[in-house]
Amino acid sequence: GVRGVVNLTKCTKGSDVTFFTWTVPSIGLKNVRLVYAQARVAIAAASGNATDDDFILKVKQGTSSAVSLATIAAASLSTAGTIVPKLPVSADALSWSSVASLSFQYNQTDASANLTGGAVEVYALLEMF
Repeated sequence: GVRGVVNLTKCTKGSDVTFFTWTVPSIGLKNVRLVYAQARVAIAAASGNATDDDFILKVKQGTSSAVSLATIAAASLSTAGTIVPKLPVSADALSWSSVASLSFQYNQTDASANLTGGAVEVYALLEMF
């Protein structure tokens, strides 16, 4: 699995930012599937979470477009404990074959976000088969 904490005051805003790249281990299994992901407000933003200041957790493989896993709406960033889970279904594009790595990203959607305080904790659980 992957776990990270993003400080909302200090994070890069307005673009996808890779915070962790997971190198797929060479153990003879060629397929990887994301089985669960979530974003949780660990510390509430004290102020500045205006409309369109959403926080999005994403995963990206190679040059493919990033896939959104969980979005915490701006209004919810001021409520510690808010959890947005992702339980993939068969229609989700969250399974890969013969890949070298997966990049986990976040996007604080408003480049001019003026957040005071706040942190989001993110999780992703993977399986190989």
